[in-house]
Amino acid sequence: MADGSFIALSGALIAVLMPLPANAEDAHKPAAEVVISNDRAATCYDGRTGASVRPMLVRSQVLVAPDGKHRAYIESLAATGLKLPSRTGGWLSPECANVTHVFVADSPSEEFRQVLTLAPTEDTLGNAIRLVDWSPNGRYLLLEATMFQWASDFGDSDPVIYDARTDSATDPSLLYRAFKRRVGRDCVVSLKPVGFSSDGKVMLEAGPSYPFAPESDQPESNSCLKSPGTWAYDPEAGNFTGSQANYTIRHFGTFEGGAIRK
Repeated sequence: MADGSFIALSGALIAVLMPLPANAEDAHKPAAEVVISNDRAATCYDGRTGASVRPMLVRSQVLVAPDGKHRAYIESLAATGLKLPSRTGGWLSPECANVTHVFVADSPSEEFRQVLTLAPTEDTLGNAIRLVDWSPNGRYLLLEATMFQWASDFGDSDPVIYDARTDSATDPSLLYRAFKRRVGRDCVVSLKPVGFSSDGKVMLEAGPSYPFAPESDQPESNSCLKSPGTWAYDPEAGNFTGSQANYTIRHFGTFEGGAIRK
């Protein structure tokens, strides 16, 4: 693949997809509320009062690829009592922090294995991963990794592509670098994964990048785009092939149990 697009899963995907904190598995010991959901973020807080209640484990349904072999699901734990390294040295013990895992199996008879972990950091204690879809040939799994900070408006998300053939995943900055090459300048862009085209291209909603200010409605001065559109990324070639005006979202993977996809 061009540009070193995929990296092995033995290490970290930049700073966000990284090894589990040493005591993170201990967070499973307190009784956690278990929720089955494909789009809900795990939280330690009561939605009405905001009070810290108890750990929550959100588990997605299993997403089956069109080939009927490859399968994936997500587990996200919002836990209390995790110890995280501080930038200034020592350890933090946040009131609530998330650890999210992606599990994959290559056949119906194979046990699931953990392939990605999204761990909390001091600046992004909250996180989640959304299953977007499998590619038509069942090789690629498209994910959306979200990082945020509890009790703040800060949050960001990145598209991630897992390759079942090589058991590797893209560096979260890969698609942004590829987009800048496509437009021919150093700029910033918002990318949201929406699915695949029938010929296996990754489809993303690309739009202007706005400054982190609630009152701002003007894109950043170095934004790649002035208006949003749907763009196609070729995971085989490692580049964007252009925009598509009439793309209609089509889902190739199916959730076990026949859940309606959102």
